[in-house]
This record gives sequence, structure tokens and C-alpha cells, in this order.
Amino acid sequence: DRVDARTRELAERERFLQNVFDAIHDELCVLDLDHNILRANAWSRELYAEAAPLEGKKCYTVLAHRDSPCPKCPAIRTTETGQVQRSLLSRDDANGALRWLDVAAFALLSEAGEAIGIIVHAKDVTGEKNAIQALRESESLFRLAFEKANSGVCMVGLDGRLLRVNGALCCMFGYSSKEMEGMCVDELTHPEDREVSAEF
Repeated sequence: DRVDARTRELAERERFLQNVFDAIHDELCVLDLDHNILRANAWSRELYAEAAPLEGKKCYTVLAHRDSPCPKCPAIRTTETGQVQRSLLSRDDANGALRWLDVAAFALLSEAGEAIGIIVHAKDVTGEKNAIQALRESESLFRLAFEKANSGVCMVGLDGRLLRVNGALCCMFGYSSKEMEGMCVDELTHPEDREVSAEF
């Protein structure tokens, strides 16, 4: 009875850990030190169903369709250092679309504290990466339009001081941008127009 109870306890613990493992909706794999997949979570198995079963295959073959480890592979550095390592890696998905993955590798340690494997967690950050790129492009277009405008353009803070000015405005007033930025709008407004300007 005691042996049966222990067996049931171990089985229950295994089911619990497997449920937690499979509940993570990021790629999660356990590798041996030669980069063979020992275990993959449900999300990984779904993403790479065409390569099933994943277990027993090299991670770089299944995940990146390569014959050798990926450049900047964090799992290699983790094996060498025993420390957590991270990399931002690009990869084409099954449809040929570019995906960006934030990949972290953790050493799997024995009771004696020796590395016996690697846990690899990969989070798809393609959306965030694309959003950042789109923002940079938008900022670049705004900066170009701001600087090249034929009319004087400025950005004014809530305190009425100039935060940013373009070249055309500098030419209009005969100041450099360094001199103008930080000036109060009132300093550039004709005294008779200040009352009207204050209403805006």
C-alpha cells in the first residue's frame, strides 16, 4: 500500500507539472546538453506539428530548420556559463513570414548543482517588434516633415516655452534653434499681439 501510494503521488505530481508546462502559451522545451529535445510543451508541439514527434530531435533542426546551432544561440552560452542567457532571434514561420522571438535559456541542474540540460523559453515578440519599427518610421517621417517645412513650425510646452523649432522659424526670427528652444512664446510675440496670443 505504501509503495502504491508513493506511485500515485509521483504520478499526480507528474500530471500537475505537465499541466503547468502545457498551460504556458510560449514555446517551452527541455534539451539535453547536446541540444536534443527531451520534452516540449503543447504550444511547441502545435506550432511545429509538421516535425512531430519533437522529442529526440535537435532543437535547431525543428525550430529553425538548420543543420547546426543558431548564431547567438543562448542555449550554447548557458551550457558554457551556467547562467541565464537571452537573445532576440528571427525565424521564418511555416508560411515564410518573419517572426521575432525573445529566447531565454536556463540551466537545468541536478541535485548536485551540475548542469544536466537546458530549459529554453521563446516568446513571440513579432507584434511588438513591428510596432516599434512602425513607430520609428512614423517619427522619422514627422521629423523630416517638421524640419523641411517651408513655414515656421514649433512645439510649445504647457508653460508656454518652445520645446522644438524648425529651420524656417529660426530664419524668420534670426535665432539658432539652440537659442530659441527654451524661450517663452511671449518673447517672440509683438506686445500688441500678446493679449490675443494668450487666448490660444
